[in-house]
Amino acid sequence: MKNTPVAMISVLAIICLAVSAVLGFVNFLTEDTIARIAEEKVQAAMADIIPNATFEAVDTTAYPAVTKMYKATSTGGEDAGVCVQLSSSGFAADIVLIVGVNADKTIAGVRITSINETAGLGSKANDPAWLSQFEGLTGTLNLVKNSKTGANDVLAISGATVTSTAVTKGVQSALDAAADYLGGAK
Repeated sequence: MKNTPVAMISVLAIICLAVSAVLGFVNFLTEDTIARIAEEKVQAAMADIIPNATFEAVDTTAYPAVTKMYKATSTGGEDAGVCVQLSSSGFAADIVLIVGVNADKTIAGVRITSINETAGLGSKANDPAWLSQFEGLTGTLNLVKNSKTGANDVLAISGATVTSTAVTKGVQSALDAAADYLGGAK
């Protein structure tokens, strides 16, 4: 009777329940730490994009694509722009971006806080040199594959068009929301 299917299934069920309980307990113990680290990552990205500023969360109800938006105020008390956090659907998973937009509605910078794209291809989207091409742009962004010919062109990563498109669309959504929040046209 010891090796009957019912006995084996019962043992497996008990093991599964025990492992699930341990995993649930570990998740309970670490969820606050994980959330704190994620928020620190966001704060560091914003401080890198718009230095010498303080950031205050603002209501994003009017911007469904936006996860969070922060008003940036310079140390002198002047409006420095906004930082927008959002997710964009990449090739492998969602890509989480922080896009800083200056008060004049130009892109101050872009940082990726979470990316799980293909190593050596889509992961190149997190390269500071590639992200820097967004800086100073405003209006409608145009993703190009071969060479830049226009002022708002963004050169795609070779072999990672889906990732390049996801990041560019995310930056455009953030820029549009920021321009609306800051008032007036893009």
